[in-house]
Amino acid sequence: MEVRYKRDLKSSYLILPVMEEFVKSYQMQMITKNRIEGLLPCQPKTEEGENVCYYEISSKQSLQHIFARSEMGYEELKALLTGIYILLQKLDKYLLYSTCLMLDPEYIYMDIECCQVCLIYLPGYQGDSFLGIRHLSEYILSRVNHTDESAVKIAYYFYQCAKEENFSFRDLVEYMEKQHEEIPGKEESGIYLASECEWNNSYELSRQIEIEDVRDQKCESEQAEMPNIEVNMDIKILQNRILFVGLVGTIIMIAVCSYLFLNFHLQIQEKAIGAALIAVFYVALIMAYIHYGKRYENTKKLAQPEEKAVHEYLYADALEDAQEYGNTVFFGAEAVAKQNFLEGEYKGSKLHYEIEKEQMIIGKMKGKVDIELPDVSVSRIHAGIYQKGDKVLLQDLNSTNGTYKNGVILQPEETVELKPLDEVRFGKICLTYH
Repeated sequence: MEVRYKRDLKSSYLILPVMEEFVKSYQMQMITKNRIEGLLPCQPKTEEGENVCYYEISSKQSLQHIFARSEMGYEELKALLTGIYILLQKLDKYLLYSTCLMLDPEYIYMDIECCQVCLIYLPGYQGDSFLGIRHLSEYILSRVNHTDESAVKIAYYFYQCAKEENFSFRDLVEYMEKQHEEIPGKEESGIYLASECEWNNSYELSRQIEIEDVRDQKCESEQAEMPNIEVNMDIKILQNRILFVGLVGTIIMIAVCSYLFLNFHLQIQEKAIGAALIAVFYVALIMAYIHYGKRYENTKKLAQPEEKAVHEYLYADALEDAQEYGNTVFFGAEAVAKQNFLEGEYKGSKLHYEIEKEQMIIGKMKGKVDIELPDVSVSRIHAGIYQKGDKVLLQDLNSTNGTYKNGVILQPEETVELKPLDEVRFGKICLTYH
């Protein structure tokens, strides 16, 4: 499917072709005449004899861009999955089929400021719901923050459930609610769960995504190779218990020793035996903690899928189209190209940024970008720079105020090659490429 992007004076759009028989269909009327929360606003048009849909993506970023250089935590994961669940309920209300949703991370958008999820609904699109959900679960598992225990549990549960034919987002949200109750200090999340009566009267009966039985050998091998993340969590719990035993034992020993020294006159041999017993206690604790610490590190490494293998599997189509400079392409971490840099001035201060990675994100959102630019005209996630062989590519990532190369504005998602001494502008910040 050909995907285009366009920018006018006020907005940015993602453009998709639509079949003629669906231009005036019930589905098209529902998504254009109703503002359905969770769907990107859609406007059908005819351009040069071709029927297309314009989806407004202003001030939003795709999951691929948001988590290109950062990991997904509990709150972000909860917002994403809950947003999809609520949208599915709304589609029931309007009698719209979920198979028309595009579930690829490249087409799932989020407003970073309020964490609102927006999906694309394309009338006539017949996506494979089973594969779409499964690939989304794989993507989430590859980008989840493995130090966030709650996020890991939800991501792994989603991955396991997504392989079931009768997967229901309702079950997933109920599991997240259960996890939420186990986190101390959290307020009520406010996730709406329909009553049994409302659920049974909905159009697709609890949004169970029914699909054909398309399991293949690759699916089975993936299931066998997935790490047991729950074992990892059990090891961490054991370590915490060892520390607790050590703390309680120390308090007890201090109390006992104080009592003995104040009330009895101990011989040197008795003191030596007591000291030896205390030493044995602490040595045993330290050895146990180190042992389980090594096991935890080993299982933690196994729990993180190799980035190269995940990217090759999830983004095979994008890699094939890399020569066309289309959508964002994630490259493996092989040899980094020669050191290039961006240089310029801002309010009298000199700016210098080394291009030291194969993929670097530019913007102002701390923790999500590699090059943080200090100006309000720069979007949170503004642009990307990618090294491919001996070429350096610049891509606009749906920025609000645009990315420019030598005075020419790039369309959203457009990619161009940089040459030495090219002038690039991000919002109001001008830099020179060297």
